[in-house]
Amino acid sequence: MNVHPARADSARLAWIIRNPGARAAPSESRLRAAAGPLRRRGWEVEIRSTAAPGDAESLAREALAAGASTVVAAGGDGTVHEVVNALAGSGGALGVIPAGTANVWAGEVALPRSPERALALVASGWRAHLDLGEAALPAGGGRRRFLLMAGAGVDGSVVRAMHGRRTAKRLGGRAAFGPAIAATALGARPLPVRITAGRRELHRELWLAVCGNTRSYTGVLQLTSDARADDGALDLLLLSGAGRRRQAALIARSLRGSLHRRRAPGIDYLRRQALAIALEPGAAAPLEVQADGEPLATVHPGDEITLRALPGALVAVLPRRPTPLLARSPGAPRAAPHAGR
Repeated sequence: MNVHPARADSARLAWIIRNPGARAAPSESRLRAAAGPLRRRGWEVEIRSTAAPGDAESLAREALAAGASTVVAAGGDGTVHEVVNALAGSGGALGVIPAGTANVWAGEVALPRSPERALALVASGWRAHLDLGEAALPAGGGRRRFLLMAGAGVDGSVVRAMHGRRTAKRLGGRAAFGPAIAATALGARPLPVRITAGRRELHRELWLAVCGNTRSYTGVLQLTSDARADDGALDLLLLSGAGRRRQAALIARSLRGSLHRRRAPGIDYLRRQALAIALEPGAAAPLEVQADGEPLATVHPGDEITLRALPGALVAVLPRRPTPLLARSPGAPRAAPHAGR
């Protein structure tokens, strides 16, 4: 399929970026058939397939340069993550055809699972203005945006351990994470960190930090259970403290969904527009950080990573129904962001 230059009718140009390596990814022939109703409504649809990590972001930038108003990610959360990093701040809308290991974003906003129904939203769905998170990486590593969350500690170590095992993820789904999670959690040791959030500074022996723009964690738990993707802030959950007994108690509470009792030992919950996580000098190991289920950075002792919310940085195509993830409903005026507590 040929790339077309920007044109007067580019508001009705959509690109579908398909990750053929994603679990249950639809074929190009099915996508062509599913796009038929869109074309009959006057849309032009281009389909591209990725060949390597990073291609989805490059193709999304190519789509914007061609004048596409909507870019549809047909893949998992990693594919969505790449497309989001191209669309951030552009005004181009994100659509998603769910595939992949978990596709947490699709579950968060109840996107249709079928390509046909997901593509129908391109013409008839709600274009919602959402926040993104942005991570400023240490040692001049640049910046990276995230839609779902950034995680550090045992979470980042699990993602790092799974990186490169794409075949196992594609064939085994969420179950593929089981051995990696068990091995990493059993070997995890808390690391001394300093959290700076506005005027507040916390020193913790960190086991897990989750900085959520959204609520769902791996599609199973809601660790940042108060997060909203349009409030101009990020929700930070810290689980800390040394000792197997403490860690076992925190795991049990997370599985019961009772982490909202935030005054318990080992739990901090903050909402901020920006914050920084620094690994204290003398830490016995580096701190692994992930974003949207992809390895993001390895923070060494003395370094820090800064996270902040980017209000309204992304337009996303969603079903026309209220969702607890957003303060606004379809047709409601945009609310002013707040910094929270």
